[in-house]
This record gives sequence, structure tokens and C-alpha cells, in this order.
Amino acid sequence: MKKRSRAFLLLTLLVVLMLTSCLSKKDIADRYYFQSLAEDNSVVVTVDTRDFKRLGVDLKQENELSALLKRISRFSIAFDLPKEFGEDELITNENLKSYNFKGAIEGNIPSFITNTILLKSSEWEKRVYANNIRSYRNDKLELEVYAPKKDLLLFANDNYLEHYYNSYKKRQILIDVKQATSMANSLFGFYIASPQAMLDIGLKIPKSALLQSNSIMLYVNETEEKKMVLGGSIVMKSERLASSLSILLKSSYIADKRRQKESFGDLTNLFIVNKETLLIEGLALNEDQVTLLMQLFGQLLSPLGVS
Repeated sequence: MKKRSRAFLLLTLLVVLMLTSCLSKKDIADRYYFQSLAEDNSVVVTVDTRDFKRLGVDLKQENELSALLKRISRFSIAFDLPKEFGEDELITNENLKSYNFKGAIEGNIPSFITNTILLKSSEWEKRVYANNIRSYRNDKLELEVYAPKKDLLLFANDNYLEHYYNSYKKRQILIDVKQATSMANSLFGFYIASPQAMLDIGLKIPKSALLQSNSIMLYVNETEEKKMVLGGSIVMKSERLASSLSILLKSSYIADKRRQKESFGDLTNLFIVNKETLLIEGLALNEDQVTLLMQLFGQLLSPLGVS
């Protein structure tokens, strides 16, 4: 009996080793679609969309894409930012409308059926590029889309072919898997490479500090008490700069709590400096900040014709 148990255990171990050996380092590092979106001078937002009501989005408006959105689990979009921003300028819901964008929706998306529906719709024009790369263009929405495989629908308002190659066919990993996992396991995940401006989500980082950072990754989660909290990491150009930013953000947080006449809570692990990286964990968002986030998500979906 013991020999059989040992033999079964050995067989199980061999199977596990065979399966894990099939995963290359690239497979392990390349886990999420949105990891390829973080080009310089862009802001990436990825959202867990399995509960639209919680995100404050109305899907009553019906078109091919809004109907499809009811079947998805993740929405990821990257905005190409202007090369120059004014002093302390924020990326707001309003100025998002003027930026070029690209991304994808993921979920229960059968590629053949989805592409067939778009082909038969009078609102979508079929396009064929070199190497038989296809897409469908809607001039009213200023949007080009295609489902290259099951469970993935690519979209872009400009340069779709470039987006197809950069994020899918010849994709490169621009967000490391550790940061991407934190983003994917949250309600909202944000990533800004070479930041010159900050998303308007209530976290006040001055332009002078932004220009001294290499990247910003933030995520928002909901606690068991149904409260929204912010976490993430800001990679600065030196450990001294990370310490300075920690002091600045902590002071801003305390001042905000005093204005709101609220308790500071435990500040011990709220901002932690680890070499050149400032880690943020469990930063409670007030009602105004939550409202900004909900408005932001609604604005993100507006390019797809959803209110």
C-alpha cells in the first residue's frame, strides 16, 4: 500500500514538473493583456468590470458594443498624452476626450460571432490591411475594432494597425508582472510611464515631483466595510526623492483629514519608502475622490458609445 502511495506521489510530482516546465519565463512574465499598453507618455487604466452597477455605469443604451460589454470581465485602455503639460496640470475627465486611445475588452467574447455581427452591421465598415489583418471602423464613434481571438476584442480610435502589432501580434511587456497582478486584482488599476501629469483622482502630486519619477502604479480596492482604499507604488529617481514625496503626501493626507474633521487613523504603514520606491497601502478615499473615480470610469467607456 505504501509503495503504491509513493508511486502515485512520484507520478503526480512528475506531471507537475512537466506542466510547469512548459511555461517559459516569458509566459510567466506575460500574464495580462494590458501589460503591453504602457508606452512612454501614456496612461493605462484597467478595470474589473464584472459588476457595472458597483462602478456606477449605465448600460441601458444599446448598440453592438454596449451589448457586448455585459459579457466582459476586464476593460483596459491607454491614452496617448500630450508631450507637454502645464504646471501641475491634471488629467481630468474633460481633457481625456481630446486624447487618442487604444485598448481591449476581455471576457466571454466569441471571436467568429463578434466579427460576424460587426460585418453585418451597417454602422461598421470592414477594413483589410497587409497580411490580411482585418478590422471594422465606425466613423460615428471614431473607433476601429476587431476580435483577433476568443475572449479578446481590440479597439483604437487611431493607428489600429500599430496597436494590433504592439499590443497583440508582436507585443512587448512594459508593466512587470508583480505590478500588473496588483492592478488586475483591484477594481481600478492605473499605470503612468514617464509621468508628466497626474490623473485627477484626488492624490495631489506636484509637477516638480512627477518629473522626478520613473513610473506611477496605483490601484483602488473595496474593503469589507464597502469603503474605497488606494494602494500602489511610485518609483522615483532616487531614494532621497522617494523620502521627500512620502513626507509631502503624508502632510497632504493629514491636512485633508483635518479639513474633513476626521481621525487620522494608523499612519504607520500608509506610506513606506523602499529604496527609490514609495509604497502606498490602504489610503482611504473620501466621498469626493470616489465620485471622481466613478466619473472617470464613465468617461473611459464613452469612446465605446456607453454612458
